[in-house]
Amino acid sequence: MSIFTKWWEKILSWFGGGKPKLTKCPPSGAPGTLRGISVDYNWLGVDYGDFFERLAQNGCNATSIEFFGWSTTYDLAQGLEPLKVKYQAALAATRAHGGMLFVSLCNDNQGSGKYGDRRKRWSRMGNMPDQALDYIISCGPANVIVQPVSEGQTSWGKSWELSAIAKLNGAGFVTCWNRGSRPTSPGAGANRNAYHPFKTSDVGTPEDIIVTDTGTILTVLTEGGIYGNSLRDSAVAQYAAAVRRAGNRDLLIYTFTGLHDVDSAEMAAVGNAWQ
Repeated sequence: MSIFTKWWEKILSWFGGGKPKLTKCPPSGAPGTLRGISVDYNWLGVDYGDFFERLAQNGCNATSIEFFGWSTTYDLAQGLEPLKVKYQAALAATRAHGGMLFVSLCNDNQGSGKYGDRRKRWSRMGNMPDQALDYIISCGPANVIVQPVSEGQTSWGKSWELSAIAKLNGAGFVTCWNRGSRPTSPGAGANRNAYHPFKTSDVGTPEDIIVTDTGTILTVLTEGGIYGNSLRDSAVAQYAAAVRRAGNRDLLIYTFTGLHDVDSAEMAAVGNAWQ
């Protein structure tokens, strides 16, 4: 959508009165009921009260975050405290609206140099992942799915995801497995698996949580390519409809570092497929 449309939505929101809106998300539970769209890497700048209100109004019930962001969107030297504050706000909005927050904790691509990455490998980051995991656990399991490692590929990632899933399961969390990016069933005792398709012709397999986290599919779904700052509504709508037709699959439209917000038309492009 255009910048004008996004600003007009913002101006209209200023005249909503003193009483906050609170639309409940459509219910979710069994595979095939979860659908949403996300500001994954710039989530720290999102007002999730407004974001979840618009998700709910447009037929969506989920969003995802990359907890640690990317080296171009968050400086890990700031530590965990800024992340904790924003996580609390995102989680409160998720629960108030009855939605789901998909939390991707440690991206195992970190340290690879891909997409402007300048960070160290997680194996060289000390106990930061454990501290973050303990914090997320302390906030409770309601309305949360935790994927401790995405793109699991390194020896550290493969080892840490096993212990993290066990710890999360013990605390009552719904857990998600993403070893190798495209697993078609859960592993290591996780409840779910995330599947990252390359193309819009790929709708995964039954019971997958489809997460559009590959450069090739993002290039199709995003205006201006992978680093673009808005989504192609028609492309998102077409892919969401294909996933919905396939049945028994969940869908999260994942976005990269150029996106700082998602407008209501982009949300509706997903939610309308479930109407």
